[in-house]
Formats: sequence, structure tokens, C-alpha cells
Amino acid sequence: MYADYIAHFYNVIYIVGFLIKNILWLRIVMILGALFESYYFILIGGDELMVNLAWCSVWIIVNLVQMFFLLKDGKRKINLQTVFQYLIIAKF
Repeated sequence: MYADYIAHFYNVIYIVGFLIKNILWLRIVMILGALFESYYFILIGGDELMVNLAWCSVWIIVNLVQMFFLLKDGKRKINLQTVFQYLIIAKF
């Protein structure tokens, strides 16, 4: 039952992520969704779900690498204080 709520929650996070126009925030929200999806797969267990967990890990790594390149290019100047305030207020 608890795992079902986690599944619904990470799918809502994915939907919210696809509504975001800023590519950096989209990646941040998608990583958050993938983390909850991974947690879901860990909760329900089973060897057959390890493939899904591996793909979630790949998804997270790819998004982290792309975020690094976005920030490195300087196209998205970001203030970490603003990021943390944004996350605390939960405007996404």
C-alpha cells in the first residue's frame, strides 16, 4: 500500500517535470522523480526489478552529466541560494 503512494508520487513528479520549460529545472525534477522511482523498486524488491533500478541509475547519471555541461557552458547562470530557496518554497 505504501509503495503504491510512492509510485503515484514519482509519476506526478515526472508529469510536473515535463511541464517545466527551463531545461536545468527539468533535469533536477526528473532526477528527483528517478530517485523516488528507485526507492519504489527497492521497496517492492525482487530480482526482476533490478533491471529497472539499473535503468533509473543510468537515467540519473545521464541527467547529472548533462546538468554539469549546462552549468559549465555558463548559459544558465545559477545562484545556489536561489535554488535552495526555490526548493524550500516548493514552487515546482
